[in-house]
Amino acid sequence: SKGHIIIIEVQNTSEADYIHRILFGVSQAVVRHIDEGKHYAEIPKVYSISIIYFKLGNGSDYVYRGKYEFTGLHNQEALTFTEKDKKALGLNSPSDPMPETYFLMVKDFDKVAKTPLEEWMRFLKDGVIDPDTKDKGLKAARHKLDYMKMSRDEQDRYMRYYCDANSFTYTQAREKEIAREEGIAIGKEEGIAIGKEEGIAIGNQNAKNEIARNMKAMGLSASDIAKCTGLTEEEITKL
Repeated sequence: SKGHIIIIEVQNTSEADYIHRILFGVSQAVVRHIDEGKHYAEIPKVYSISIIYFKLGNGSDYVYRGKYEFTGLHNQEALTFTEKDKKALGLNSPSDPMPETYFLMVKDFDKVAKTPLEEWMRFLKDGVIDPDTKDKGLKAARHKLDYMKMSRDEQDRYMRYYCDANSFTYTQAREKEIAREEGIAIGKEEGIAIGKEEGIAIGNQNAKNEIARNMKAMGLSASDIAKCTGLTEEEITKL
């Protein structure tokens, strides 16, 4: 939705050049998604997420983030943008457009799952999804896993059930839409008829008013004019 590229891969076994392969994949994604003649600013942000099932390096965390940092060689000061730079470049910091790499160390996860990320790590490690999870992705994963555990006959019956249910829902929605369209059409016809009647009524009222004005000009009394036109004496007086 943001125009970013997210590369997700699962790595079960160790490879001597694994880090280099990650670099190659990210580089390929950057190069392949910028067409000739386009501005460099149109290069998409790339995220590389590796789900790793082997021991990689030394560390006690289970998620590692790698990103570009621009630090002064002599004073160790981080390079930042001024407000003018931010407006001109459309970036908050020099690292914004640079690729980011994440390592999810599945075997190093040993916490009680409380956050969505921890729930995902538990799922990746043990294949367990909390039935009360609020995460949409995990709900979809659980649904898919339940489907995959079914026999072929159960899958066929399941699909037929949902196809029939969806067809019924679609039919109901379509019938409501047709009824709404017909209601609008009837409403328009009735509105036109009412408009005509109101127009006639307004025309009659205008005619009565004009007659009453002429009778007033002739010097007839309001009571006599009322008898002839059906207007009230108060209406006649206001003319």
